[in-house]
Amino acid sequence: MWNTTDVSNNNSSDSMLQNIHKYNWWVMLLLPIVLFGLAGNILVCMAVSMEKRLQSVTNYFLLSLAITDLLVCLIVMPLSMVNEFIGYWPFGHLLCDLYVTSDVLMCTCSILHLCTISMERFLAIRSPLHIRNRSKTIVILKIIFVWAAALVITSPITILGFVDDTNVINGKHCALSNKAFIIYGSIAAFFIPLGIMVISYGLTIHLLFKQMEMCKTNNEDQPMIRRSISRKANNFKKKVKFSREMSSCSQSQPDDLYGQDQYQNPRNDSISSCIGAFSKEESTITPPPSPMRLKTAPDLDTITEESQSDNSFNSWNDNSSEVQTAIRLKNLVRKHQLLIKATSILLLKKYAQNTQHRDDVRTEQKASKVLGVVFVIFVVCWAPFFVVNIMTALCNECEFQPLLITSFVWLGYVSSTLNPIIYTMFNRTFKMTFIKLLKCQYKAMQKSLHVRWRSSNGHDQWYTSAANASEGQYETPL
Repeated sequence: MWNTTDVSNNNSSDSMLQNIHKYNWWVMLLLPIVLFGLAGNILVCMAVSMEKRLQSVTNYFLLSLAITDLLVCLIVMPLSMVNEFIGYWPFGHLLCDLYVTSDVLMCTCSILHLCTISMERFLAIRSPLHIRNRSKTIVILKIIFVWAAALVITSPITILGFVDDTNVINGKHCALSNKAFIIYGSIAAFFIPLGIMVISYGLTIHLLFKQMEMCKTNNEDQPMIRRSISRKANNFKKKVKFSREMSSCSQSQPDDLYGQDQYQNPRNDSISSCIGAFSKEESTITPPPSPMRLKTAPDLDTITEESQSDNSFNSWNDNSSEVQTAIRLKNLVRKHQLLIKATSILLLKKYAQNTQHRDDVRTEQKASKVLGVVFVIFVVCWAPFFVVNIMTALCNECEFQPLLITSFVWLGYVSSTLNPIIYTMFNRTFKMTFIKLLKCQYKAMQKSLHVRWRSSNGHDQWYTSAANASEGQYETPL
């Protein structure tokens, strides 16, 4: 009897060991990926929701994309791990249908988000007013449309699953097996949006290079503009000094020119010396170029003063030619000073416009670079699976190892965990917000001073002065 009990216990333990060995324990290595994806996408959602500097048009799409990736890590990945760990689907037909639908829905929704973002970036660079006139409601409606389009594309899976179990369950494995829908889903959910993204990013890069060439052309004129402004400023200083000298000379003249004998006036030497100084400076008094002469006109006060000077000139004695020359030069200097000011203002305005345009182009380049990295990583992660997936439907003779297909599926899932890393690497605002959230110091960060303005390309920009920081810093949202 004891021997029988021992034999039965040994048999049960052997069967348990055999069942344990049947499990694919290597699947547990994927658990850190799931946890990291959950934490990263939760941080993205919290950062965009709580940090005003990150609440831009593009980042609202990234928030919706993070929600999609979060659902992948929360629903799709764990069910896939169970399926791979046990080696078969243990949850029945209904959950299998929901699992396959969720898998395709989240993947489709992710790529449609990236497709929409790529088109938004192109329109933002091509037509800045397109962004400037958009409201938050319009952006939300576009996000809802993206989700609705993904639901329309993936809804046939649910219908196929209810009509026939074999469309979603292949033996003991839960996977889509309807070849017609595999072809349709691959084209509608991946290849068509991929083509739109490639075209959009190609046009975006072309526009950015074109605008950078324009900025380089304008930059070549910047030194000339700066030298011209400096030259005008120096001339302006000379004219101010010249005007003061002339004014002192005018004050040194007698009030009654008619009651004095010019040849016996003791101040004639002073007037002659002033006129000699004026003659030396006269060579520097040159009118501005003709285009500026057309754009500028002397003030009414200057014209009135000139008229009064002319009347005084007519009342003077013919022998007072030196005083006449002094007054004429004084009026000429005042006119020249006004024209110098107008010229400098126009040049400074042009310089500021060129600088702002160059900064806007650099901002667009930075944002397009980050989104381009997200796009490339998504394509690299999902393209192998969709290529193999459509080949299994089109090529009856093609056979792929289950491990290879599983590897490609999880390579696509990994893309849902990489976006938070990309944002942290390329955007300082995301990085600082993540750190504050992880340290539970976000309340201190909210006490910072945030000042928002809108640049010429329609993007909201922020000036941040932290309460515990020594100086403020400028930040541009993605």
